[in-house]
Amino acid sequence: MPVPAALPRTRIPSLLRIAHTRFDHLPHRGDLGGSTLERCMREIVSTAEAPSSPLYSQAVKAGDMVYVSGLVGIDVATGALAGATIQEQTRQALANCRAVLRAAGAAWDDIVEVGVLLARPDDFAGMNEEYATWFPGTPPTRYVAKLGVELPGVLVSIRMTAYTRQTV
Repeated sequence: MPVPAALPRTRIPSLLRIAHTRFDHLPHRGDLGGSTLERCMREIVSTAEAPSSPLYSQAVKAGDMVYVSGLVGIDVATGALAGATIQEQTRQALANCRAVLRAAGAAWDDIVEVGVLLARPDDFAGMNEEYATWFPGTPPTRYVAKLGVELPGVLVSIRMTAYTRQTV
């Protein structure tokens, strides 16, 4: 394989040594009391008003930012999906995100980004129909992609990022 002209031949052996260096001798993250981010400003947010899992945090607050995990349309009162339609599940997923944002001390207007994962691309219009009722003014940035994991009955998963200016 030819070497790109921008990368001098003399640097290749040193780059290969770095690439093959083992880091097993370094202390594990837990041995150091967590990362600097965890020690200084990372706060796990949870509420009984939204579905939860032992595999992830409902949200993490880091400084002025709140990162809400992807939540599905499960009604916590029943433990079941809120309905079989994309509109019902979108409505419930957004309500679940709102509950987590409130628990983090964030307001709906603090949302800066929304990520939507759809199980079926054909549900895009139905999701948009419900979504528009939740963001009637100036909506946050958003991306929509296809849900990569098949979960029985789950049509949508929604995640959010919010910015909450801390007052002193």
